[in-house]
Amino acid sequence: MSDDAPLASLRSLLFAPGNEERKLRGALESDADAVIADLEDAVPAAQKDRAREVVREAFGQGRPLRILRIAAPADVELA
Repeated sequence: MSDDAPLASLRSLLFAPGNEERKLRGALESDADAVIADLEDAVPAAQKDRAREVVREAFGQGRPLRILRIAAPADVELA
């Protein structure tokens, strides 16, 4: 898979809650084509800030493709 491959060509997408470092790192070590860190409803409101830190530290560069699932800008939890 090339770096510019469209999302439609991905065979496997693995979601992991952004606040659970062990699960996120496990997902990144898997054979999935892409890992999606969920920062939205998988993370309790009280843990959102910590989840952002965990994802920032874990994502870095390299394989697999890394994607963030975030709340809509109008979401009051972001205020």
